[in-house]
Amino acid sequence: MRVIIADDEIHVRRRLAEKIDWAGYGVKDVVLCSDGDEIIEAMKEKGGDLIITDIRMARVDGIEAVREVRKQFPRVPVIMMSAYDDKEYLKSALDLQVRGYLEKPFTLEQVQEAVKRVIDFINEKKQTANAVGYAAKAQRRQMLEEAALGLCQYRDSYEESISCLEEEYPEFAHAACHYTILLRRREEDLDYSPDGDVKWCTRLLEEQKWCGICAGTKRGWIILLLAAGTWELEKMLDRLLHRSGSTAEAKQASRWMIAVGSPADSLPRIYRSYQDAVLTMERHFYHRSPILSFQEMQLEPVSFSPQEQEGFQFSLKSRNTAACISYLEGLRRTLKQHDTTLVRVTKNHYFQLALLILQNRVQEKKAEVSEFYLWELFYQRNSLDELHDFLLELLQDCMPHSAQSRQEDDITDVLNYIQENLNNPALSLADISRAYYMSVTYLCMYFKEKTGTTIKSYIIDCRMKKAAQLLTYTDLKVAEVAEAVGFTDQSYFTKSFGRFFGKSPSRFKEEEGTHGEEA
Repeated sequence: MRVIIADDEIHVRRRLAEKIDWAGYGVKDVVLCSDGDEIIEAMKEKGGDLIITDIRMARVDGIEAVREVRKQFPRVPVIMMSAYDDKEYLKSALDLQVRGYLEKPFTLEQVQEAVKRVIDFINEKKQTANAVGYAAKAQRRQMLEEAALGLCQYRDSYEESISCLEEEYPEFAHAACHYTILLRRREEDLDYSPDGDVKWCTRLLEEQKWCGICAGTKRGWIILLLAAGTWELEKMLDRLLHRSGSTAEAKQASRWMIAVGSPADSLPRIYRSYQDAVLTMERHFYHRSPILSFQEMQLEPVSFSPQEQEGFQFSLKSRNTAACISYLEGLRRTLKQHDTTLVRVTKNHYFQLALLILQNRVQEKKAEVSEFYLWELFYQRNSLDELHDFLLELLQDCMPHSAQSRQEDDITDVLNYIQENLNNPALSLADISRAYYMSVTYLCMYFKEKTGTTIKSYIIDCRMKKAAQLLTYTDLKVAEVAEAVGFTDQSYFTKSFGRFFGKSPSRFKEEEGTHGEEA
């Protein structure tokens, strides 16, 4: 904040400059002037937030100076000072809508009171302006996001979206080339919201002065429309891939799958670019590359015939495990080459193969597994390699030559193992499967069949109930309880506990801990 003090008496202006705690009011620059001309020059040079001026001064007086300043700075607040009871001067001051009037001689307390009143007025106006500006900016951003989604997902809303962009973002609307970039989390998270990543991408566009729009979709994907050439596109992809900043941000970026659509030479072509990006995103299922760009289709998608399933079933009935594995390996190679095959089509084919494996398993390994639960296991696989390994495990468990020659362990042993290892933060399906000589696939199905729930849900349930007991009947602190039930991150424990019980661990201990003391 910059304040200008003007008085033709040097001791008055120095006293005002030195005796008042201007820093306490947020003022960083105090300019001293001896007459009205200097006020005008100071305002023209760097402007000002407040003028405190004597009315009568040599050459140009305060009234005339303020009247001239108001031509360029109509809203600058003014406090007038005068040792004269001149009605004409007072009338002129009122006409100029000054914010304060000090009659000489005055005390420092009177000056401070007048300054505080005006400073409060200035701060209030700034807060109002910031709030209005923020609201306007947020409204504009929402309009642009809706327009971007309209161009990408709703062909019928072209005209409305294009009209909005031409009015609100003409440099984007009239650019020669646009690219659609899709970002998707590599791991599905039910609690994930794209809002934070959308804000990060929007800040990146603003910082780099790139022309683009970022928006989140209902399915948790992020759409980034970039009006740029190939050089800017490569720079953007590099920033997305190697996200600068904290370690947490770098980890966040590594979870992204990035797909680039075909270039669009006009706004209506963005719809085609988006559709190409969606198809390219599907190809991530078949490859491990973090960034994939649209390519014209080279090989046709795979069409699965009934004869393939019949051949696989014949190998199963013949107990020819080698032939089954050979078929699965060849299938994976073919799908990686024909990576335009729809993921749901591929998953459905593997699902049918899994059903055939279960139908042809040896008698002693037969256990009822619902098709719905089996499909859930398939749905959770995010890559072709995961799907392939899943089927190999299932084949190993269900064929007679399997290394798992022992009888099924009692489910009680598995439950006891989990209970005994709840404090181990590294407890995993792999640990349990190794302890009981089962593959992870078979363990999941076996546990679900015997208990009616998944292992993951069961472990969370046990940890939360044990945590509740420790909070109720012991003096352990929340951090100690979290560690005792296998959590290394207290904030994550607090979030999980709150989701399970509807209240934080601290509040739970306050409300339920007394019961333990009474008992």
